[in-house]
Amino acid sequence: CLLNANATSMHFRTATSGWATDNLGLMLKTSDGGASWQARPTGTRFALYESRFADETSGWVLGLSDEGITNPRKLHILRTADSGATWVEQNLMLDLVPSEAPASLTVIDAQRAIVHTAQRATVTNNGGLTWANAQYPPASVMPSGRVWAISSAGTLMMSDNLGVTISREVILDGRVDSVQFVDERIGAAHARPRDSATGAGHLIYRTTDGGATWTSTRAQGLPETASAASIVTSDANVMWLTLSQTAQTTYRSTDAGSRWNQVP
Repeated sequence: CLLNANATSMHFRTATSGWATDNLGLMLKTSDGGASWQARPTGTRFALYESRFADETSGWVLGLSDEGITNPRKLHILRTADSGATWVEQNLMLDLVPSEAPASLTVIDAQRAIVHTAQRATVTNNGGLTWANAQYPPASVMPSGRVWAISSAGTLMMSDNLGVTISREVILDGRVDSVQFVDERIGAAHARPRDSATGAGHLIYRTTDGGATWTSTRAQGLPETASAASIVTSDANVMWLTLSQTAQTTYRSTDAGSRWNQVP
């Protein structure tokens, strides 16, 4: 079996083990890095667009269907516990409004997963038997299940139960718009100065103790008024920042966010 024009996405859990979705309800599995694919029918006909697996047997896939005027973008989630041999649709309780971007899927393990848009999230701790609303959509998710989110006020929120309740609220001098953690200890955030009338300037925050304390740096070498799309850090010193102005541009810092250079 080969991939065809109906394929909508691919996700590889390892270098050889991967899954593809298609727009007619079919899943495809590869165990040889994509050299060959085996069909895994889901029993549905709606468009599948994103899958994530916790291991070789357990995973979820998201899909969308048109239910007419009453629900033109109905969101579906299916789960398998036997490598795609059988699929069961779960009651997600999250429908998309017309202007909302498609939901994304984050899988932590065979029991815990998060389905989220830019504004909302729903989570499961029991393999999808039940789903509960999170207070905020996740910005960064740890392998332990710890979630960091950002409130509408630019405050960092930490949760140890996938965002259902908030364990810690971190109010920094800047208004945070992006955060990312490498592991349980090392993380970085981008913010705008709260004391600026125009919002110009960039503040970079980093933590090496799991968010208990944060150090700030006013970034040099970045366009003052460009807005941040995302921050990525590989360790306590090396960071990448994508900014949006007339177009998206990526910058790199090797000194914990103090000085930045545009990536060619």
